[in-house]
Amino acid sequence: MVGIPTSRHARTRLRQRGVRHEVVECVLAHGDLETPSRGCTRVRLSARKADELVLSREETPDCVRKARRLVVIVAGDETMVTAYWSDARLRTMPNIQASRFADAA
Repeated sequence: MVGIPTSRHARTRLRQRGVRHEVVECVLAHGDLETPSRGCTRVRLSARKADELVLSREETPDCVRKARRLVVIVAGDETMVTAYWSDARLRTMPNIQASRFADAA
């Protein structure tokens, strides 16, 4: 599916939530990392990066719009654990780092 291993749970949730593979790949390739919690890292696409992707035409506007709302959870062993839709307006992202999954996608 994507450039990193995906747990069975994640595959099931992606299907249930209607998350397309290219949206997950966009988040993993261009997303920012949030400080790990309980051994997992949250990967999200920032508004700034989303704007850059649309302007540079690296990704389609529809894919970027969806990727902006998607949160991907990755375990310490770099296995995708789950992904879910989030209302980005209600969340903050302290301690943002560059994505270490950019080469994997």
